[in-house]
Amino acid sequence: MPAAALDRRLREGVTELMKSDVPPTERGQVLRVMFAVISAVDRENTEILRANLPATGWFVDTAIASDAWLIAQHSSDRELQKEVLGRLERTARAGAFNGWEYARLYDRLEMFQGRPQRYGSQARCISGTWSFGEVPSEQEVERQRAVIGWTESLEQTKMRLNIGAPC
Repeated sequence: MPAAALDRRLREGVTELMKSDVPPTERGQVLRVMFAVISAVDRENTEILRANLPATGWFVDTAIASDAWLIAQHSSDRELQKEVLGRLERTARAGAFNGWEYARLYDRLEMFQGRPQRYGSQARCISGTWSFGEVPSEQEVERQRAVIGWTESLEQTKMRLNIGAPC
């Protein structure tokens, strides 16, 4: 799905801007414009994904499956995300789909519904600090990750997502 390439590029631009030395006021102005564009692309991508979902199951081609997951992950359509998650669960548990991607969509839905994450995959700014919010014990997170074949440790995820750093 070529639409996913634009999704990636736009979000990479946000990441680069956040790492830059652009003053906060200017950065905020640029981010508002960037997120307006990202939101429009996400809406369009959601429609593309809805129109191209297989009748049952999930995409067989791994590149298309990963792109379709990315679109679902960034969609604001929670019903679509739930549908995609249901389609992915059996596939991910059978090892036929990337468990890391399944975990991220699962946790994103839980986070938006105010529930604890199972896999500790989604960071958000809470009281000025990057945090997972509520997650089970580290042992339980590691156990759940092992079930779906996600090999990155929670500690590695904390470092990658800057958990504990100011936001």
